[in-house]
Amino acid sequence: GLLEPSDWSARWMTSPAEPSSLQICPLFRKSFTLSGHVVKARLYTSARGLYLAWLDGQPVTDTQFMPGWTSYQHRLQYQTFDLTDQLSDGGHVLGLMLGEGWYKGTIGFAGHDGIYGRQTACLAQLELTYADGRTERIVSGGDWRTAAGPVRYSGIYKGEYYDGQYEQPGWTQPRAVLNPTDWQPVQLADDQSLDRLTAQEHWPVRVTESISPRQILTTPSGEQIIDMGQNMVGWLRFHLGGAPGTKIRVEHAEVLDRNGEFYTGNLRTADQVCEYHLTETTPRWYHPHFSWQGFRYVRISGWPGEL
Repeated sequence: GLLEPSDWSARWMTSPAEPSSLQICPLFRKSFTLSGHVVKARLYTSARGLYLAWLDGQPVTDTQFMPGWTSYQHRLQYQTFDLTDQLSDGGHVLGLMLGEGWYKGTIGFAGHDGIYGRQTACLAQLELTYADGRTERIVSGGDWRTAAGPVRYSGIYKGEYYDGQYEQPGWTQPRAVLNPTDWQPVQLADDQSLDRLTAQEHWPVRVTESISPRQILTTPSGEQIIDMGQNMVGWLRFHLGGAPGTKIRVEHAEVLDRNGEFYTGNLRTADQVCEYHLTETTPRWYHPHFSWQGFRYVRISGWPGEL
């Protein structure tokens, strides 16, 4: 690992368009070309917020909600990934997506946000060793580019809003054709301190089980409700498709009321709602990025065709 702040050459970077309240989940991109055969490659990443990372279009890990929840004013975890086998001679792209998570987002029964800070940021350092002994670092900083992605909001309690008109197809792949006006230079974060960084200590969060809906219920009022068969912590993964302009709303609940209707009163201020706005017809599997739900029952509005 990187044991001292002096081991880091990376800079904390953020989106220049980040608003002070609800946050669009920005995308960060860095293209680079290897100058020889790599025999060792380690990627070190962290965020003030939550992040996902890709190399050449593939996720670097199946771990979710990185870097995890700690007392951020005292310590902030970073993750380490071995990318040696994924790096061949030629061009590559590192991609990051940033969410607000526990750091900036709404948490707790009182519904406060910005508990640890008001500016989210991400950090990345790729350390390369070539066969001839040379070393190189690809680090986050002013030469990265950022764009506003299709995840317009993704919060722990509120849910996620995805708008397909802001998609950047292939943005994590080397040969992507991108609109240069969409991609702007990143802004360096106000706080560049590295002294709270520590290697990951907790077990990673992963998908550990997949279950299928038990049945589709029709409530006394005529609504169709998906019953997953158990109360769970996770998300609904579904095959998303439909004509451009289709808007799908997915609501989650733990219980039905005494009359058998969909009930969310016990959620207090948590919305647990995911909304998807489609702009093209290519079907794909989808689930939230930085949000998860506690639920057994699901109500879907706007679904094209039969549920």
